[in-house]
Amino acid sequence: MERRWRILVVDEDRHFQLALASALEDWATVRIADTLETARRLIDAWEPHAVILDPVLRTGDGLDLLRLCAGKRNLSVFCSLPQRFLASLRLPAYGIRGIPRNSSVRAIVEQITGHLAQGTRETDDCPVERREPAGTLVSRPLQR
Repeated sequence: MERRWRILVVDEDRHFQLALASALEDWATVRIADTLETARRLIDAWEPHAVILDPVLRTGDGLDLLRLCAGKRNLSVFCSLPQRFLASLRLPAYGIRGIPRNSSVRAIVEQITGHLAQGTRETDDCPVERREPAGTLVSRPLQR
């Protein structure tokens, strides 16, 4: 069985969810949560490698979920907010990467894949990503 990245998208915007899932599905297994409770269950049971989170959800305070994620080892967290809000937050100080919500889906995916491809997720169950000369992202098993 091929090892793939596990990415959880936590967002209430169905269009954004599906666009991100579609753009990521070639090299990652993507699950979608539109409530904080579903996200908590998936984080604990499925153990994703990355979470893309809109912390402004109608179902509750996404900041609590950010705190939960920040406490998990081997979990990359991407906070999806408009650029004007990201500039005022100090997310990198907490190990959280900001992705501008108003960017194109392609730009968001490039930020996520670029971060994961740096080899920051080197665990036994993670693939290692590398870029081919043509710029396409290719999944490779982790070699130890």
